[in-house]
Amino acid sequence: SSGAADPPATASTTATTATNKPNPFSGLVKNSPAATASSSSIPEAQYAEMAKLRKKYDDLVTFTVNLTAERDMLNKELQDSKRDLQREMLARIATENKANRSGLRQRGGKGEE
Repeated sequence: SSGAADPPATASTTATTATNKPNPFSGLVKNSPAATASSSSIPEAQYAEMAKLRKKYDDLVTFTVNLTAERDMLNKELQDSKRDLQREMLARIATENKANRSGLRQRGGKGEE
């Protein structure tokens, strides 16, 4: 199906095109806010559906924002933990090196061979 052969959808377009295929755009343009000056032409069922979808979208955005904030907090906590672990490892190595040097001095400064 080529889109070039189908006539453009307008407010006067019927539900089928000249080739007798269903027009997927029928009803969309004539009910769009751009085509009408007021929203009174939108049936109540469509308005209710749009309101429900808008609420779902808002809930999804809220969830995404909260999830992103939690991810950022966990990433920061992970980086802090890695930094603390690195400090502890360096402090332990320094303490062990100091103890080893102290032990060598007490035995006459020679290491084991």
